[in-house]
Amino acid sequence: NQNDLVGRFFMEHLHFWSGMFIPFGNQMINRTAIYNEIQWVNDVPVIAKLALSEAVMRKEGLINHNVQLIPRWVRRSSLYAHLHPDFSTDAPAGLKPLLSTVRRGLFKAGKLIDRRTALCYVIANMTEQVPNPESRISLGPERDALGLPRLKLNWQVTRQDVENAVRVQQILAGEIERSQLGRFIIQMADDTVPPGLHGGYHHMGTTRMSADPKKGVVDPDGRVHGIFNLFVAGPSVFPTGGHANPVLTIVALTLRLAEHIGTHF
Repeated sequence: NQNDLVGRFFMEHLHFWSGMFIPFGNQMINRTAIYNEIQWVNDVPVIAKLALSEAVMRKEGLINHNVQLIPRWVRRSSLYAHLHPDFSTDAPAGLKPLLSTVRRGLFKAGKLIDRRTALCYVIANMTEQVPNPESRISLGPERDALGLPRLKLNWQVTRQDVENAVRVQQILAGEIERSQLGRFIIQMADDTVPPGLHGGYHHMGTTRMSADPKKGVVDPDGRVHGIFNLFVAGPSVFPTGGHANPVLTIVALTLRLAEHIGTHF
């Protein structure tokens, strides 16, 4: 740990609920099953998620982020409240924004105004984090049953992490409305951490990989810099976290390291 890198750059996948997609018409539920229900393919559970294209991510300078569409049947009144936060119970004032909405086609063919309930999707987000050296684990003062120091976690969510999520929702909202699929209500408007944010039990970083000992703990073969016969395989060597579940990458790194050790040692 001669470069003070062991334990730094701890990363998790940020999981949070934010955003609401109100489709034009309830028939959308039949077209989006792959995004909200587990499908079985050769006894393997599969579910699809939406993500931005690589070209858009590079253009916008964004980190990886995906969203899952969770269908909900809600009362019309709650949708009105989201679409028009200033909706008034006073008839003339309250009907004005609603009539304006109808004229602009936001409730096509009366799909959302002639029923007691309507379809909407709440958005389940999963995103990677920007690598942050101040997000770290270290040895704390407490001891376990064997007298060894317990780990202390200082997991930090940065402003850039949150701003990335806001921008993803803005792009998603623009594309949905441009395609005339419905309305997307953005529920993130600033750099405030979303309520209920939690990790996905995908602990990554802390022994990150780099060919340069000043930038990483292990080299591209997983060998700890400065120690000939010490290797690490696992998500702790990830220099970035991506947005997908890390298990397949962990297995690939482990097999790669086993082959390397078998060949050279």
